[in-house]
Amino acid sequence: MLPACLLLAYPPAAVGQSNASPAITAATNVSAAKPGDSVAHAKITRWKTIFRGVEMCEGHSLVPRRLQVRAVRIDLREPTIDFLVTPRIGNGTNAWAARTTSEVLSEFKCQVALNGSIFDVFAKKRGDPMHVEGLSLSRGDFYESTNRWDALLISTNRRAWIARAPVDARAGYNGLSGFYALLINGKNNGTMSNRHPRSAVGISRNGRYLILMTIDGRQAGYSESASTAEAAEWMRKLGAYNALNLDGGGSTALVIEGPDGSPQVLNRPCGPPPGVERRVANHLGVYAQRLAGERR
Repeated sequence: MLPACLLLAYPPAAVGQSNASPAITAATNVSAAKPGDSVAHAKITRWKTIFRGVEMCEGHSLVPRRLQVRAVRIDLREPTIDFLVTPRIGNGTNAWAARTTSEVLSEFKCQVALNGSIFDVFAKKRGDPMHVEGLSLSRGDFYESTNRWDALLISTNRRAWIARAPVDARAGYNGLSGFYALLINGKNNGTMSNRHPRSAVGISRNGRYLILMTIDGRQAGYSESASTAEAAEWMRKLGAYNALNLDGGGSTALVIEGPDGSPQVLNRPCGPPPGVERRVANHLGVYAQRLAGERR
Protein backbone atom coordinates (compact mmCIF):
# COMPACT_ATOMS: atom_id res chain seq x y z
CA MET A 1 0.00 0.00 0.00
CA LEU A 2 1.43 3.36 -0.99
CA PRO A 3 1.92 6.12 1.61
CA ALA A 4 -0.66 8.89 1.61
CA CYS A 5 1.85 11.37 0.23
CA LEU A 6 2.26 9.26 -2.91
CA LEU A 7 -1.33 9.99 -3.77
CA LEU A 8 -0.68 13.71 -3.45
CA ALA A 9 2.64 13.87 -5.22
CA TYR A 10 3.93 15.42 -8.41
CA PRO A 11 4.79 19.16 -7.80
CA PRO A 12 4.89 22.24 -10.10
CA ALA A 13 6.17 25.78 -9.36
CA ALA A 14 4.88 29.30 -9.61
CA VAL A 15 5.84 31.86 -12.21
CA GLY A 16 5.34 35.53 -12.93
CA GLN A 17 2.45 36.30 -15.26
CA SER A 18 3.11 37.85 -18.67
CA ASN A 19 0.81 39.26 -21.28
CA ALA A 20 -0.47 36.48 -23.52
CA SER A 21 -1.18 36.76 -27.22
CA PRO A 22 -4.78 37.90 -27.83
CA ALA A 23 -5.23 34.84 -30.04
CA ILE A 24 -4.76 32.50 -27.07
CA THR A 25 -7.72 31.83 -24.84
CA ALA A 26 -6.99 30.66 -21.31
CA ALA A 27 -8.95 27.62 -20.25
CA THR A 28 -9.41 26.10 -16.83
CA ASN A 29 -8.40 22.54 -15.98
CA VAL A 30 -8.32 21.45 -19.63
CA SER A 31 -6.57 18.26 -20.72
CA ALA A 32 -3.77 18.43 -23.27
CA ALA A 33 -4.03 16.34 -26.44
CA LYS A 34 -0.32 15.60 -26.25
CA PRO A 35 2.53 16.46 -23.81
CA GLY A 36 4.01 19.19 -25.99
CA ASP A 37 0.78 21.20 -25.83
CA SER A 38 1.73 22.38 -22.35
CA VAL A 39 4.81 24.22 -23.65
CA ALA A 40 3.62 25.15 -27.16
CA HIS A 41 2.69 28.66 -25.95
CA ALA A 42 5.02 28.82 -22.94
CA LYS A 43 6.55 32.13 -21.93
CA ILE A 44 9.90 31.83 -20.12
CA THR A 45 12.03 34.69 -18.85
CA ARG A 46 15.76 34.82 -19.47
CA TRP A 47 18.00 33.15 -16.93
CA LYS A 48 19.00 35.66 -14.25
CA THR A 49 22.15 35.19 -12.16
CA ILE A 50 21.32 35.21 -8.44
CA PHE A 51 24.46 33.61 -6.95
CA ARG A 52 27.80 32.61 -8.34
CA GLY A 53 27.04 29.70 -10.67
CA VAL A 54 23.28 29.87 -9.97
CA GLU A 55 20.54 31.35 -12.17
CA MET A 56 16.76 31.44 -12.01
CA CYS A 57 13.90 31.93 -14.43
CA GLU A 58 10.11 32.00 -14.43
CA GLY A 59 7.70 30.47 -16.89
CA HIS A 60 3.99 30.32 -17.50
CA SER A 61 1.43 29.13 -19.98
CA LEU A 62 -2.28 29.69 -20.49
CA VAL A 63 -2.82 26.73 -22.82
CA PRO A 64 -4.19 24.10 -22.35
CA ARG A 65 -4.59 25.43 -18.79
CA ARG A 66 -2.87 27.97 -16.58
CA LEU A 67 0.55 26.85 -15.33
CA GLN A 68 3.12 28.70 -13.30
CA VAL A 69 6.70 27.39 -13.37
CA ARG A 70 9.82 28.35 -11.42
CA ALA A 71 13.31 27.05 -12.10
CA VAL A 72 16.85 27.37 -10.79
CA ARG A 73 19.87 26.33 -12.87
CA ILE A 74 23.16 25.36 -11.21
CA ASP A 75 26.45 25.36 -13.11
CA LEU A 76 28.19 22.17 -11.99
CA ARG A 77 31.50 23.45 -13.36
CA GLU A 78 31.52 26.26 -10.81
CA PRO A 79 34.01 25.06 -8.15
CA THR A 80 32.38 26.97 -5.27
CA ILE A 81 29.05 25.12 -5.62
CA ASP A 82 28.31 22.48 -2.99
CA PHE A 83 25.32 20.32 -2.06
CA LEU A 84 23.59 18.87 0.97
CA VAL A 85 20.72 16.42 1.19
CA THR A 86 18.95 16.81 4.53
CA PRO A 87 20.74 14.57 7.07
CA ARG A 88 19.00 12.10 9.33
CA ILE A 89 18.23 12.95 12.95
CA GLY A 90 21.41 11.01 13.73
CA ASN A 91 23.62 8.69 11.73
CA GLY A 92 22.33 5.19 12.17
CA THR A 93 18.75 6.27 12.78
CA ASN A 94 16.05 5.78 10.19
CA ALA A 95 14.25 9.08 10.73
CA TRP A 96 14.40 12.70 9.57
CA ALA A 97 13.17 15.74 11.45
CA ALA A 98 10.18 17.28 9.68
CA ARG A 99 11.00 20.66 8.15
CA THR A 100 9.62 22.94 5.46
CA THR A 101 11.94 23.78 2.59
CA SER A 102 12.34 27.30 4.01
CA GLU A 103 13.28 25.87 7.42
CA VAL A 104 15.96 23.70 5.81
CA LEU A 105 17.41 26.68 3.92
CA SER A 106 17.61 28.72 7.12
CA GLU A 107 18.86 25.95 9.41
CA PHE A 108 21.60 24.68 7.10
CA LYS A 109 22.38 28.11 5.64
CA CYS A 110 21.89 27.05 2.02
CA GLN A 111 21.29 29.48 -0.82
CA VAL A 112 18.80 27.24 -2.66
CA ALA A 113 16.57 24.38 -1.45
CA LEU A 114 14.01 22.10 -3.10
CA ASN A 115 11.73 19.51 -1.49
CA GLY A 116 12.85 15.94 -2.09
CA SER A 117 11.72 12.34 -1.69
CA ILE A 118 8.35 10.87 -0.90
CA PHE A 119 7.79 10.03 2.77
CA ASP A 120 5.59 7.98 5.04
CA VAL A 121 3.48 10.24 7.27
CA PHE A 122 2.48 13.89 7.51
CA ALA A 123 4.13 15.84 10.31
CA LYS A 124 2.09 17.81 12.83
CA LYS A 125 4.98 20.07 13.83
CA ARG A 126 8.60 20.87 13.08
CA GLY A 127 10.95 18.14 14.22
CA ASP A 128 8.45 15.28 14.14
CA PRO A 129 10.20 12.10 12.97
CA MET A 130 9.55 11.16 9.35
CA HIS A 131 10.77 8.36 7.11
CA VAL A 132 11.98 8.54 3.51
CA GLU A 133 10.48 6.16 0.98
CA GLY A 134 13.45 5.18 -1.16
CA LEU A 135 17.05 6.28 -0.75
CA SER A 136 18.61 9.33 0.83
CA LEU A 137 22.34 10.03 0.66
CA SER A 138 23.69 12.94 2.70
CA ARG A 139 27.42 13.53 2.27
CA GLY A 140 28.17 9.83 2.32
CA ASP A 141 25.57 8.79 4.91
CA PHE A 142 23.42 6.32 2.97
CA TYR A 143 19.89 5.15 3.80
CA GLU A 144 17.56 3.00 1.75
CA SER A 145 14.10 1.67 2.57
CA THR A 146 13.35 0.39 -0.94
CA ASN A 147 15.18 0.36 -4.27
CA ARG A 148 12.23 0.67 -6.65
CA TRP A 149 12.41 4.41 -7.34
CA ASP A 150 14.79 6.29 -9.64
CA ALA A 151 17.16 8.79 -8.01
CA LEU A 152 19.33 11.87 -8.45
CA LEU A 153 22.96 11.26 -7.46
CA ILE A 154 25.75 13.83 -7.12
CA SER A 155 29.42 12.92 -6.67
CA THR A 156 32.07 14.71 -4.61
CA ASN A 157 33.25 16.54 -7.75
CA ARG A 158 29.71 17.78 -8.58
CA ARG A 159 28.96 15.27 -11.33
CA ALA A 160 25.19 14.70 -11.34
CA TRP A 161 23.15 11.94 -12.96
CA ILE A 162 19.72 10.31 -12.84
CA ALA A 163 20.09 6.67 -11.79
CA ARG A 164 17.44 4.15 -12.80
CA ALA A 165 16.11 1.64 -10.29
CA PRO A 166 17.54 -0.55 -8.93
CA VAL A 167 19.96 2.26 -8.06
CA ASP A 168 23.68 1.72 -7.50
CA ALA A 169 24.58 4.71 -5.32
CA ARG A 170 28.21 3.82 -4.60
CA ALA A 171 29.60 6.64 -6.76
CA GLY A 172 27.33 9.23 -5.14
CA TYR A 173 28.03 11.53 -2.20
CA ASN A 174 24.65 13.27 -2.07
CA GLY A 175 21.45 11.92 -3.54
CA LEU A 176 17.75 11.28 -3.13
CA SER A 177 15.10 9.22 -4.79
CA GLY A 178 11.95 10.55 -6.38
CA PHE A 179 9.41 8.55 -8.34
CA TYR A 180 10.41 7.70 -11.91
CA ALA A 181 12.51 9.49 -14.52
CA LEU A 182 10.66 12.12 -16.56
CA LEU A 183 13.23 12.28 -19.36
CA ILE A 184 15.57 9.44 -20.31
CA ASN A 185 18.22 10.61 -22.78
CA GLY A 186 15.75 13.10 -24.20
CA LYS A 187 12.80 10.70 -24.39
CA ASN A 188 9.63 11.61 -22.52
CA ASN A 189 8.99 8.90 -19.92
CA GLY A 190 5.91 10.50 -18.32
CA THR A 191 2.21 9.84 -18.69
CA MET A 192 -0.73 12.14 -19.36
CA SER A 193 -2.77 10.90 -16.39
CA ASN A 194 -3.00 12.43 -12.91
CA ARG A 195 -2.28 16.15 -12.87
CA HIS A 196 -0.71 17.54 -9.69
CA PRO A 197 1.77 20.20 -8.59
CA ARG A 198 5.25 18.96 -9.54
CA SER A 199 8.82 19.17 -8.30
CA ALA A 200 11.59 17.86 -10.52
CA VAL A 201 15.33 17.90 -11.13
CA GLY A 202 17.01 17.69 -14.53
CA ILE A 203 20.47 17.54 -16.04
CA SER A 204 21.57 19.08 -19.34
CA ARG A 205 22.82 16.83 -22.13
CA ASN A 206 26.44 17.90 -21.61
CA GLY A 207 26.15 17.39 -17.86
CA ARG A 208 27.03 20.99 -17.06
CA TYR A 209 23.74 22.14 -15.55
CA LEU A 210 21.50 20.80 -12.81
CA ILE A 211 18.00 22.26 -13.13
CA LEU A 212 15.52 22.45 -10.23
CA MET A 213 11.91 23.05 -11.26
CA THR A 214 8.49 23.44 -9.71
CA ILE A 215 5.09 23.60 -11.40
CA ASP A 216 2.34 24.91 -9.16
CA GLY A 217 -1.12 23.40 -9.09
CA ARG A 218 -4.50 22.98 -7.39
CA GLN A 219 -4.99 26.75 -7.60
CA ALA A 220 -7.77 27.56 -10.07
CA GLY A 221 -7.12 30.67 -12.12
CA TYR A 222 -3.45 30.73 -11.12
CA SER A 223 -1.82 27.37 -11.80
CA GLU A 224 -3.76 24.19 -12.34
CA SER A 225 -1.32 21.24 -12.17
CA ALA A 226 0.50 19.14 -14.74
CA SER A 227 0.89 15.49 -15.69
CA THR A 228 4.32 13.87 -15.54
CA ALA A 229 4.51 13.94 -19.36
CA GLU A 230 3.83 17.69 -19.31
CA ALA A 231 6.42 18.18 -16.56
CA ALA A 232 8.91 16.33 -18.75
CA GLU A 233 8.25 18.75 -21.61
CA TRP A 234 8.78 21.73 -19.31
CA MET A 235 12.06 20.19 -18.19
CA ARG A 236 13.08 19.76 -21.82
CA LYS A 237 12.14 23.39 -22.51
CA LEU A 238 14.39 24.46 -19.64
CA GLY A 239 17.34 22.55 -21.06
CA ALA A 240 17.21 19.11 -19.43
CA TYR A 241 18.08 15.89 -21.27
CA ASN A 242 17.51 13.61 -18.28
CA ALA A 243 15.07 14.46 -15.49
CA LEU A 244 13.46 12.98 -12.38
CA ASN A 245 10.03 13.50 -10.84
CA LEU A 246 10.27 14.21 -7.09
CA ASP A 247 7.55 14.33 -4.46
CA GLY A 248 4.94 16.88 -5.48
CA GLY A 249 1.46 17.97 -4.55
CA GLY A 250 1.49 19.96 -1.33
CA SER A 251 5.19 19.21 -0.88
CA THR A 252 6.30 21.25 -3.91
CA ALA A 253 8.49 24.17 -2.80
CA LEU A 254 11.52 25.93 -4.28
CA VAL A 255 13.25 28.43 -1.99
CA ILE A 256 16.25 30.75 -2.32
CA GLU A 257 18.08 32.98 0.13
CA GLY A 258 16.59 36.45 -0.27
CA PRO A 259 18.47 39.77 -0.31
CA ASP A 260 18.09 40.10 3.48
CA GLY A 261 19.26 36.53 4.10
CA SER A 262 15.79 35.18 4.85
CA PRO A 263 14.08 32.44 2.79
CA GLN A 264 12.27 33.56 -0.34
CA VAL A 265 9.79 31.01 -1.73
CA LEU A 266 9.86 31.21 -5.52
CA ASN A 267 6.71 29.22 -6.19
CA ARG A 268 3.32 29.26 -4.47
CA PRO A 269 2.77 25.97 -2.61
CA CYS A 270 -0.82 24.77 -2.78
CA GLY A 271 -1.17 24.56 1.00
CA PRO A 272 -3.82 24.51 2.35
CA PRO A 273 -4.11 27.42 2.36
CA PRO A 274 -2.20 28.45 -0.79
CA GLY A 275 1.27 29.73 0.05
CA VAL A 276 1.77 27.49 3.09
CA GLU A 277 4.67 25.01 2.85
CA ARG A 278 4.37 21.38 3.91
CA ARG A 279 6.94 19.82 6.23
CA VAL A 280 8.68 16.91 4.53
CA ALA A 281 11.51 14.49 5.30
CA ASN A 282 14.40 15.43 3.04
CA HIS A 283 15.43 18.16 0.62
CA LEU A 284 18.18 19.08 -1.79
CA GLY A 285 20.19 22.06 -0.60
CA VAL A 286 22.63 24.08 -2.71
CA TYR A 287 25.48 26.22 -1.40
CA ALA A 288 26.67 29.09 -3.57
CA GLN A 289 28.66 32.26 -3.09
CA ARG A 290 27.03 35.65 -3.24
CA LEU A 291 27.76 37.82 -6.23
CA ALA A 292 30.68 40.22 -6.05
CA GLY A 293 29.71 43.43 -4.31
CA GLU A 294 26.44 42.03 -2.99
CA ARG A 295 25.76 42.61 0.68
CA ARG A 296 23.28 40.54 2.71
